[in-house]
Amino acid sequence: MVVNGLRDQDKLDKESNFVVWKARILSILDRHRINGVALRVMVIPVDPIANERYKDAMAKEKFIILNRVKDHVVQHIAEKETTKEMWDTLKTLYQHTSVQRKMLLENKLRSYQMQKGEQIDLFLGWLKEIWDQLTSIGATPNQELMVRTTLNAVSEEWETFVHSILGRASLPNWEEQCAALRQEEIRRLTKTGSSSKGVRSRRKRKRMRLSHLRKSRRRGRRSTSPRSSASIVGNWVTMQTNVQGRRVKERFLTQGSVSESRERSGGE
Repeated sequence: MVVNGLRDQDKLDKESNFVVWKARILSILDRHRINGVALRVMVIPVDPIANERYKDAMAKEKFIILNRVKDHVVQHIAEKETTKEMWDTLKTLYQHTSVQRKMLLENKLRSYQMQKGEQIDLFLGWLKEIWDQLTSIGATPNQELMVRTTLNAVSEEWETFVHSILGRASLPNWEEQCAALRQEEIRRLTKTGSSSKGVRSRRKRKRMRLSHLRKSRRRGRRSTSPRSSASIVGNWVTMQTNVQGRRVKERFLTQGSVSESRERSGGE
């Protein structure tokens, strides 16, 4: 909702939006041509006409400022006598904190490192979040800083890509850098997918060859088994026949010897 030229979500809430709020409020005061009263110490005019103008300007500035901050901020400035005091109080509360926050965010930006295997969108999203936070306090990083920070933060698996970017005649801007990283990730995923398909295809062909070989061996064993059995039976019969023949022959020879012995004994 817009209240007196400023959306409710744009009201001063905390240190993170102080810089942006300050720029907007100064623009509104300038439009009403009363920003001079808020920014410097004013001597209260003695002349009745000038004094009336001063009071009117002061009332307008107080109204504008009080209606453009959140309720929890109002308690810090509601009792101030002049808009200059109100302004200085807000700067003390939020501007110094913004400097500390700026240092903290810049340190996070410099120290962040991409994890191995981390998706590019997650990585870039984190950097963009810090970018937005710095922008909200009036400390937007320049394009070259963001590009170099990104190249320094990527993991070792992106080293070849980093060298290709640094080897260009001029560095890309932040948006071009993000687009190049996403395209490179897609290329790598596509290549990995093709390699995986090739491996799966080779494994499938190998399994088919082994299956065919097993089936061939099984068919071979089934086709040779009857002949082998017949041969074994035939050999066994032959062996049994030979054994029986030898036994008959031995009995015959034994009987002949006994008869001869008896004949000799009778003759004597």
